[in-house]
Amino acid sequence: MAYVTQAILEANFSVERVAQFFSAQATDGSTTGAVDAATMAAVIASATDEVNELLIGVTVLPFVTVPGPVTEITGIYAMYRASLRRPEYMIDPKRSPFRQQYEDARSRLDSIRKGYMRVSSSEPPKNVGGSIANYLPESIQPNVFLSDSSSGEGGFNDGGM
Repeated sequence: MAYVTQAILEANFSVERVAQFFSAQATDGSTTGAVDAATMAAVIASATDEVNELLIGVTVLPFVTVPGPVTEITGIYAMYRASLRRPEYMIDPKRSPFRQQYEDARSRLDSIRKGYMRVSSSEPPKNVGGSIANYLPESIQPNVFLSDSSSGEGGFNDGGM
């Protein structure tokens, strides 16, 4: 099951923008043309597969009900992959107008995989181990005893770590 649809892509990125990257003429550098259904299906399937690969072991796959963040991330992946069909971005993928969004989405998936974020608000948080103090803002971190290995002395810090 695909995690995003053409309608969702058009709502999030505009009909014109989707057509620009999913038309059969996109590989020729044209910015016009109708969306090619086969290209749309292939790119969405590929984006969905990539998201699934990154979420293996984190949640039950495939999703029965796709969480909003997964739909959003899959849409960004699809637009990035579709942009790479255009000659100017095939040569230099870093120039893709969706590259930064793709990088940000990838970071979100990495955070989900590591347990720092949840796939959806209905999932319980994962125990990633370690001290929670490492993830608290400095203003509320606990006072801890720190030893000074150079002098052999130690003491309590002022709350920052």
